[in-house]
Amino acid sequence: MKNYSSFLKVFILMAFIFVSNVMKAQFVSGNLVVLKVGNGVDTLVNLGNACYLQEYNLSGTLVSTISLSASATDPFCVSGSATSEGQISKSSDGTLICLAGYKIAPPYTSSLASSTSAAINRVVIQVNNAGVISTAATTSTAFSANNIRSAVSDGNNNYWAAGGSTGVYHFGSTASDTAVVSTTSTNIRFIDIFNSQLYYTTNKGTFGLYQVGTGTPTTSGQTSTNIIATGSTSSPFAFALNSTIDTCYITDDRVVSSGGGIQKWVKSAGIWTLAYTLGSGTSSTVGCRSLTVKWGEVHPIIYATTAETTNNRIIKILDSNSTALAATLATSASNTLFRGIAFAPDNNAVPNVTTVAYSNLSPFSVNVSGNVISDGGSAVLARGICWDTIANPTIASSHTSEIGTLGVFSSTLNGLLQNRTYYARAYASNAIGVSYGSVISFTTPIYIPTYTISQVKGINAQGVGDSVNVYCKLHGVVHGLNFTTVGLSFYMMDAMAGINIYSNPGTYNYTVAEGDSIKVIGKIQQSRGLIEIVPDSIVKISSASTLNTPVLLSTLNDSHESSLIKMEYLTYLSGWPIIPGITASVSALKGTDTVTIMIFTQCNLQGTPAPVAPFHIIGIESQYTTSLNPPFLSNYFIIPRYISDLIRTDNVNAYEEQNVSIYPNPSDGRFNIETKQNNALDINIYTVQGSLIYHKTNVFSTEKIDISDKGKAVYLIQLIDSKTGDCQTHKLIVH
Repeated sequence: MKNYSSFLKVFILMAFIFVSNVMKAQFVSGNLVVLKVGNGVDTLVNLGNACYLQEYNLSGTLVSTISLSASATDPFCVSGSATSEGQISKSSDGTLICLAGYKIAPPYTSSLASSTSAAINRVVIQVNNAGVISTAATTSTAFSANNIRSAVSDGNNNYWAAGGSTGVYHFGSTASDTAVVSTTSTNIRFIDIFNSQLYYTTNKGTFGLYQVGTGTPTTSGQTSTNIIATGSTSSPFAFALNSTIDTCYITDDRVVSSGGGIQKWVKSAGIWTLAYTLGSGTSSTVGCRSLTVKWGEVHPIIYATTAETTNNRIIKILDSNSTALAATLATSASNTLFRGIAFAPDNNAVPNVTTVAYSNLSPFSVNVSGNVISDGGSAVLARGICWDTIANPTIASSHTSEIGTLGVFSSTLNGLLQNRTYYARAYASNAIGVSYGSVISFTTPIYIPTYTISQVKGINAQGVGDSVNVYCKLHGVVHGLNFTTVGLSFYMMDAMAGINIYSNPGTYNYTVAEGDSIKVIGKIQQSRGLIEIVPDSIVKISSASTLNTPVLLSTLNDSHESSLIKMEYLTYLSGWPIIPGITASVSALKGTDTVTIMIFTQCNLQGTPAPVAPFHIIGIESQYTTSLNPPFLSNYFIIPRYISDLIRTDNVNAYEEQNVSIYPNPSDGRFNIETKQNNALDINIYTVQGSLIYHKTNVFSTEKIDISDKGKAVYLIQLIDSKTGDCQTHKLIVH
């Protein structure tokens, strides 16, 4: 007897396939597309079952059906028993829906999820608005021996997939353009893009929703960050975020009594909290696994698939409050189940826009450029850059509006705050909606004002600086040495004033050299009365700059602190370092006043004879009060730099006749100094007013000098024995 039941079974199956193909047609924008697993005849098993895309209108009426498993060249299926597989996503530009599964016509000989990817390739397929199915990407390595569950596209030849292993996997426009983008989580349920940011859910590790890097990354090594923790007993699946990224719906397939259903999360002050959980229908006890949300209405409208093991449903919820009820739109037939759900792909899409780069970053503004690559089939209505101090800015944030439609554009973002991290991205809108480019971030620098040294040297009646803790930039010329063996302590002067540069122990890769023109960025401080700048950076601009002419003083006071000064006719009292050693505090008289001269270890006056007659001294005026607290109006001293800063009046012209000749004299400014001394000479030439116009050290034999550019006058030539410190002074007449 013939087996008519088997014949009938085959007949029904063929008729179903015939009807499915006949009903294939262009999708209607705004309708729902659901993945149905199973042909209604074969049991749902892990060997794989036939898959269909079914289009429903928003009232739950079936509009069309497309078979995904009938192709001989590009077969596709998912496991009939793996409820985590078969999610659907809509591409960022709205023109495609994407699914992930196995490249095989079912059934396989064993469990699909247990097969290697080499044996059964994992595949991402896409379907456009016309219902045309195409293979987007395949892999023979990723997701091997495990589920591939979900995929998403940006609509620009980039695809991301996720599943039970591997992590977040990227497929580009070529076979070699692949990467494991993130391995923060390797067991992932659903992956999607919202507002140009890639996200996924997992129920491993910290359960919940994760953000993958920044934007839609395509390279490996990205860190994924948990932004919503749904709890250690939760079971999160699909999710949807609104355009301002402050409302998120997440499906949970636990029973309702354990927290299953559709969770609504809201963000306030940067913190996500669970507002409430919506059920899957009156008297229904099951949760949900997939959803899509229609935003922009008075209340969001949620469409979801439920978690029954048989005859599961498509439901609709108008989320007006926590008591909103689910209405059933459709129920799956026997030996079929609904899996993923998404809105149908659009014929016209949102514009394709990219964020290009930022430039001209300042403390208060920046330029950001974007590019509208295509208008999505509908005229571009607006474009520009949006920005915020939180990730994923939207047009609800600060934004510009630029003229034009397609192509590259640039916006200047004004009104920024210094030392802040900002996030920015390009946007473009048309009649379909708004799209965004990838997010870029930048941190505005600290505003660093440039001051003259005089501007930061002001003091009050107690000697307290009025610019302490001011962060600024100063320019000047180095005068003298580094007066410390640890870190830095030296003086910089501009045309009007000087300041100490101090750092312990940093040196900022700068070697102190007198005459260097430098730029210093740092903070103004005051230590025992001395105003200093503690540097963050020191940049040498040039060398051999002209030094300041010493200011002739009769008394020391704050008005010339850190400036180059000269005092004449001092009488030595005590403390001269005739034996080189530690910094010496030398006392001398100027009239009836005692003057302190600090001869640092680094100064080559160390180890020279003390002056025994009235002498002149050149140096840097400084200050070091005995108290840490004000007033800071005393304890000033002079710091000579070199042996030549001491002008002795003893032994003047002692060896003039037999040891030194200056000729011609008078001259036109070009002359020779000839020495027969055993020791080298230091040569200083001054105007009669005391301004140094020429300086050279370690001169032997004959030195040719040209000061013809200094003008006709009488000049003083000071010759100092570099070993003994003995000094000769000569007059030179230039006519």
